Amino acid sequence: DRFSYFTEKNNFARLGSNFRMDTNSGYGLSFSICSIDATTAYPIISMVEGGSPASNVALKRGDIILALNGVDMKIEVKCNTENCEPVDVNKFTTIRSTLLESLNRNEMKIEIENANNEKSTYTIANSSYEIDPLLTDTIYKFSNKNVGYFAYSSFEQIENNNTNQRKIDAVINKFGQANIKALIVDLRYNGGGYVDAATYMADKIINSNGNGKLMLTYVLNNYLNSQKNSNYSTFKDVYFDKRNNFELETVCFLVSENTASASEMLINVLKPYMNVKVIAVGSKTYGKPVGFFPQEILNKISLWVTSFKLANAVGESDYWNGLPVDQKNVQDYIFADFGQRDEKMIAAALVYTGAIESPTLSAKRAKISLSNNLKMNMGEVTTVPFKGALK
Repeated sequence: DRFSYFTEKNNFARLGSNFRMDTNSGYGLSFSICSIDATTAYPIISMVEGGSPASNVALKRGDIILALNGVDMKIEVKCNTENCEPVDVNKFTTIRSTLLESLNRNEMKIEIENANNEKSTYTIANSSYEIDPLLTDTIYKFSNKNVGYFAYSSFEQIENNNTNQRKIDAVINKFGQANIKALIVDLRYNGGGYVDAATYMADKIINSNGNGKLMLTYVLNNYLNSQKNSNYSTFKDVYFDKRNNFELETVCFLVSENTASASEMLINVLKPYMNVKVIAVGSKTYGKPVGFFPQEILNKISLWVTSFKLANAVGESDYWNGLPVDQKNVQDYIFADFGQRDEKMIAAALVYTGAIESPTLSAKRAKISLSNNLKMNMGEVTTVPFKGALK
């Protein structure tokens, strides 16, 4: 069991943001290190969580971090057509440490260069915030069809007409008005969240072929299974309830090994009924077909133990090594912000939708000059929070 945890009751901070749902604390920043040419690399902002202090000052994915808390972030590198390596390994290590240490400070002073080559300096406070998981949405209009796109960072609660529900409803209504024929869902930084929120999203995507049919079955232990169909059970089989006014020919998911749990469930439940294509940064998703809910011990400790498995309409559930993908090793081109049409993963998805014949790789932030793989492949400095599938 590689998924279960103990936490102090109502205090999930000891696990970072693993189980902080709906709210988070910090700056809302994820970092990678990339070469911007054959001799120079910098830390790059790979994601800004919606609602965070970083998003409030308009920091964006693709911003180059020139300096952080007074430390110059420039890294000299030597590159070939395959990869880049730091000239000074010690400085590279120091910069990684500075990035990580900065996230624990009460305040961050960050100097960036944006996609328009404009430099700005911001002072940001470390604080708590409500998560806005809808990173961006747009519609790509072509002569033969319209294609919808949205990026979603985590499955926070969607209920009682809350902000998350109103936002996703508005996006789906906009797609309906544009009569989209294909949809791209960007989950490459989505570590999961509430199962009910993911099923709500599935109802917003499903076509007429799946409407009213089985979406999801919970695979349970003997005790829970004996109560599965009782009036008070939260583990009854779930059936699709189509809640859109468009009919999709294709739905494409953009994923990475950070795409986990409730995100994987969304992809898996649509596959029996729709033309689903999966485009991956690597070769698979994370691989977590199970979820959990807290068990309180002595009113002090919460045990989050894997408690159910999620199966689609044809019983597929054992994707422990990740969901299979249709196209692998597509570069997560973080110099281009979410939604930019010629960002490499989006361009690859547009080919699957039939909107274009081949991707155009002229993304606005065309900093890399040697090959498609010149991003320094030395691991992400920070990764997105893993949230799982919660009931």
